[in-house]
Amino acid sequence: MVLPRVLWGSVPLFLLLLPAAEPICPEPCDCQQHQHLLCTNRGLRSVPKAAEPQDILTYSLGGNFIANISAFDFHRLAGLQRLDLQYNRIRSLHPKAFERLGRLEELYLGNNLLPALAPGTLSTLAKLRILYVNANEIGHLSAASFSGLSSLVKLRLDGNELGSLGDSVFSGLPNLLYLHLESNRIRWLSRGAFTGLAKLRFLDLSGNQQSSLRHPDIF
Repeated sequence: MVLPRVLWGSVPLFLLLLPAAEPICPEPCDCQQHQHLLCTNRGLRSVPKAAEPQDILTYSLGGNFIANISAFDFHRLAGLQRLDLQYNRIRSLHPKAFERLGRLEELYLGNNLLPALAPGTLSTLAKLRILYVNANEIGHLSAASFSGLSSLVKLRLDGNELGSLGDSVFSGLPNLLYLHLESNRIRWLSRGAFTGLAKLRFLDLSGNQQSSLRHPDIF
């Protein structure tokens, strides 16, 4: 619409120079479901940014080609409760990648290429209840790998490259109920490998390489 000449003069110059508003929904994604940002199977190689992230509760990024998670990919999503990063090519997680996700309850990192869980990477996720890190390339765990996850009830580590479990690896998980360790390469279990898992109800060690329990009282 062409404005009458008399109106052009009344439009403040700064309004004419303002950039177009950034779309709330990133272009390759689907935001039809309220508070759910759906970006699965979009051929993405990096995490897209949402213009108004304060209302987003679930963020689905599965089935893409994302290789790295930076310190800023999710730093504006303080209200996020569920994050799905399964079936990507993630090799590295910045130590502060999840630093501001204090309300996160579910984190899915399965079917990626992670070689390790660096100590402290997950330590700010005090409300996390479900963690999937299955089908990666993790070969070693330390007690610090799961520090701060006192609310966790389900942990999937199946399908990795674990060869042994040392003392107190899961000591920071007092409320854990389900632990999946099947289809690794575990040959050796420390006597204190499961220390602290007083509430554990389900443990799967099938498909590993241990032939016997060195310590009969390991459980």
